[in-house]
Amino acid sequence: MVSHITLDPGASIGEHRHEGDEEVYCILSGSGEYLEEGEWIAVRPGHITVALRGGTHALRNTGKEPLELLAVIAK
Repeated sequence: MVSHITLDPGASIGEHRHEGDEEVYCILSGSGEYLEEGEWIAVRPGHITVALRGGTHALRNTGKEPLELLAVIAK
């Protein structure tokens, strides 16, 4: 599945676990923070994140502009 997502400033995708699949975020525009292994990491356009099967992750827009990304889920 591929989804085009836009997060307004202050919005987030809450922490969640991927039991039977994996998810990739491709950051297209804006800025924010990605939660990986309990640590928040700054992300900006061009960054790609990966949540492996069994892993947890989250994303939040900490910028002043919309955060635009592609989310790809693979089983």
